[in-house]
Amino acid sequence: MKDIRLIIIIAVQIILSIVVITTLKASHSVVLDSSALRDTAVKLESVGLFDEAIENYEQYLERGNLSAKEKSVIAFSLGGLSENAGHFEKAVRWYYNVETFDPNSVHKADANKAVVALLEKLQKYSAANMILAEKTALNAKQGGKVVAKVGGKELYDFE
Repeated sequence: MKDIRLIIIIAVQIILSIVVITTLKASHSVVLDSSALRDTAVKLESVGLFDEAIENYEQYLERGNLSAKEKSVIAFSLGGLSENAGHFEKAVRWYYNVETFDPNSVHKADANKAVVALLEKLQKYSAANMILAEKTALNAKQGGKVVAKVGGKELYDFE
C-alpha cells in the first residue's frame, strides 16, 4: 500500500513539473503585437521577401484592431505583394477584398484594374471582359433617363 502511495506522489510531482515547465516556456516566448507585425512586414517587403511580408500582413489583419479603411489599404498592399510574388490568384482575392472591406476605398479603381490585368495573365479572358463591362457600364441610377421602352426593355439616353 505504501508503494502505491509513493508511486502516486511521484506521478503527481512529474505532472506538476511538466505543467510548470510548459508554463514557463510559454511565458518566455516572444509574442509580436500588431504594430510590430506591420513594421516587420514593411521591412520584409523592402528587401523583396514577399512571401514573408504577406504572412506578417495577414497576421496583422487578423490581430490588429483595424478600421475598414485600414483593412482596405492592407488588402491593396497584399494584392500587390501577392502579385509580385507570382501568386496571381491570391492577388485577385486581395484586390477584391479592397472593395469588400471599404466600398469607398481610394484604391478601389486601381484594385479593379489590377484584377482585370491579373485575370488576363491567368488567361481568364471572359471573366476579365465581364468585370470590365460591369465596372465601365453606365448605370441608370447615375443620371441616365429612360427615353423609350422596347419589348419590355428600357432604353436610356446614354445607349
